[in-house]
Amino acid sequence: MAGRDVPALSANFAADGTSEGVVQLASTTGFWAGAVVFLSSATVVPVKARIVKVIDATHLAVRLEPGDLDDAVRLKPAVYGRSDLSAFHLADTAQIHQDKQFIYSAV
Repeated sequence: MAGRDVPALSANFAADGTSEGVVQLASTTGFWAGAVVFLSSATVVPVKARIVKVIDATHLAVRLEPGDLDDAVRLKPAVYGRSDLSAFHLADTAQIHQDKQFIYSAV
């Protein structure tokens, strides 16, 4: 089974997270579909998520993963597809962080 190493990488959101699970960044270079990431802001504790798709050079589709989600912001993980990320605001310094990891591919 093939795969790839992906680097540790962090970026600030370039716009508010959307209810359709889209994150806008200055650049998606280095982020990979299938990677586990953490989303956070000044008002939301870090939550585990997964990149579902790199849409284009500045947009990622993201799904929250089940785990220790902060009940105060009522974030709901998704079994598949994308999650509502509207709790992550540019004004609150929303960020995405990808730890160094190995991602398997189906090839």
